[in-house]
Amino acid sequence: MFRKRKGYDVFEILPVLFTDIGPMTPKVRLDFMDVKVQLAEERYFQPIFQWHWSRGKIYGCDQGGRGKNPVEFGDYFRCVRWYTAPGHDTPGGNADLIKGKVSSSIAHLYKRPCVWLEGYHSLGWGATPERLMQATCENYIYGCSLLNLHGLYYSTHGSYWEWAPPCYHFRMPYWEHMDVFMKYFERLSYLLSQGVHCCDVAVMYPVAPLQAGMGGNEATKTAFEAGRRLMGNGIDFDFMDFQSLDRAEIRDGRLHVSGEKYSVLILPAMKALRWSTILKAREFYRKGGMVISIGALPEASDRAGSDDPELDTVVREIFGASARQVKAGAKLSTRRNAVGGIWIAAVKSNSSGLRKYDGGYEGSFVWSKERVSDVYFKGVWKTKLPAGDNCRIRVLLFVFLFSGRNRISEYNRI
Repeated sequence: MFRKRKGYDVFEILPVLFTDIGPMTPKVRLDFMDVKVQLAEERYFQPIFQWHWSRGKIYGCDQGGRGKNPVEFGDYFRCVRWYTAPGHDTPGGNADLIKGKVSSSIAHLYKRPCVWLEGYHSLGWGATPERLMQATCENYIYGCSLLNLHGLYYSTHGSYWEWAPPCYHFRMPYWEHMDVFMKYFERLSYLLSQGVHCCDVAVMYPVAPLQAGMGGNEATKTAFEAGRRLMGNGIDFDFMDFQSLDRAEIRDGRLHVSGEKYSVLILPAMKALRWSTILKAREFYRKGGMVISIGALPEASDRAGSDDPELDTVVREIFGASARQVKAGAKLSTRRNAVGGIWIAAVKSNSSGLRKYDGGYEGSFVWSKERVSDVYFKGVWKTKLPAGDNCRIRVLLFVFLFSGRNRISEYNRI
């Protein structure tokens, strides 16, 4: 099976999976993991997906790593994309940016209809509606769009059986009021499942460095920290898998894939990557895109392993120096080519959680952790006014009442 797919026999070099035998080590490890994941997809994940998808069924599952272990199943992204609703649990009544962005990125790039949120394992019998509201709103900001409260216990054996409490249903004193809570998230789930997600930044999901045994933990930490810093500065992003990057088309200085349009590609300490990844990064750079490498430059791929002159040539074109030259003391600086392609160490943007809907409408879900009664939105847009006036300012006052009633007032000012 391996020889048929990769063209050589892995049996004779099996020790490479456990010890470094030289420059070919990263290539063999990446090839081995590629075949392993292909077989897992073909024999398990894809048949289950096809059965559910063909019958219009929603299929989600809570995995052990929940997106934080990129090599779970061999390649978390590749395997979990075969759920009709990629998702995860967030135990303890918490929200988790990385879990949410990994699950939602899979859904965005593979056009899955919703992002499943199992909430909230082991929060305890003291779970309050306030805690549920806060955690769920924050998780929805991170990309979730289908709430599944965990769980409904038919019996607790006289409270003796206490695994993963609580039950959020009829045993809770606020059960009779939960209809309001559920209707709110029913409406929000619908809105966040429509249209196309829009953001500027794609962060490579760091599978290859872990598979190759080349700084995988560093790459994972760098990728997740980059995501936290981006989101903390109001910059939305997706994690990107190597296959989605490979099938992306480059137009107008952007990576176009599955309706997304990325103007920035981040390689987080990717000492090892797929050959298709660095080739697409170079093409993106040549056609006006922004490519950022954080922490380390690529030094190995599945083309020829490490010490590959061809890989060094591609890396040098994008970043001005190869990984080997940087280790020898070469200094890197911002680079810009003739068509606007750029390598730079910082990103600035004003985008956050935008979705585009049919009819030309755009919208974002916003939420405050602090309790507020009045929320003000200001929109500015061009209108056909007499010469000298080119815009109309409309201020919207939106008041949300937990009873489920909404009031919208509009104040026009020219």
